[in-house]
Parts: sequence; C-alpha cells; structure tokens
Amino acid sequence: MEVGKHYIEWIEIIADGKACRQFLKSGEKPEASFQVTADKIQAREYCNLHSLWKK
Repeated sequence: MEVGKHYIEWIEIIADGKACRQFLKSGEKPEASFQVTADKIQAREYCNLHSLWKK
C-alpha cells in the first residue's frame, strides 16, 4: 500500500442485524451494490486515512 494514498478499504451494510461487506482495492471506485430486504439498514465504510464512517 502506498503511504498517504486515500481510498475506501470496504463498504458494508447492516440489515436487520446481518452484515454484508464488499472489500475494495486501491484505485477502485468507492461503490458497492447490495440486494437486501430489511426494516433497518445502517451503512458503514472504512477509509485507510479517516477510519470508520457510518450513517
């Protein structure tokens, strides 16, 4: 890994308590697609420079 290069390592959703995660490589677009049916969904991503983000 190149020091200081900014990228998203993974994107995850937690749907009704079950986690689905897609790992990304440096240089890939920070996009993921998940097909779930749930009442409650939380999105999270992990950045190599800024750490964990959740919404």
